[in-house]
Amino acid sequence: MAVVPPSGEGPRPALPRLERVLVATDSSELGSSAVPYGGAIVRPGGTLKILHVMEPASAKEKNQPRPGAVNPKLRMQLRSLVPPEAHHRFRIEPEIVESGEPAVAIRQAAERLNADVICLGSHGRSGLAKTLLGSVAQAVMASSARPVLVVREADSSGMNRSVVV
Repeated sequence: MAVVPPSGEGPRPALPRLERVLVATDSSELGSSAVPYGGAIVRPGGTLKILHVMEPASAKEKNQPRPGAVNPKLRMQLRSLVPPEAHHRFRIEPEIVESGEPAVAIRQAAERLNADVICLGSHGRSGLAKTLLGSVAQAVMASSARPVLVVREADSSGMNRSVVV
């Protein structure tokens, strides 16, 4: 005998409150296409952190935030990735980090922010290309306990394909 509660009864899952969203971009077209997705899911009044990971200038500075004053042009470029109509909805915090390990730097930035979700672009490579080139998105998904929104390259119809992990 099985007892099944009638439909409509019982606990219902609450919608997650996405107040702190981290978007990582390598400034490529695909990486930058993840920024509007991050902006679309952050709650009004929340924080959209836009992270750019670059090769370290020295081993001592590995995985450390880089002051915006060091590269104000890149900082402004990161801010400009957010559609203008969204600028008033949430705080935009560009951050530049130097690291030889982008996935580690992204995970550490998500921890610093206490991000509710990580958003990034991926080429969706598989097989030999993935083995040879590696995948930052795959490494972030494997090493982070936080939800990850992956924005994939546009398909033949021109639509971005996305998956939440």
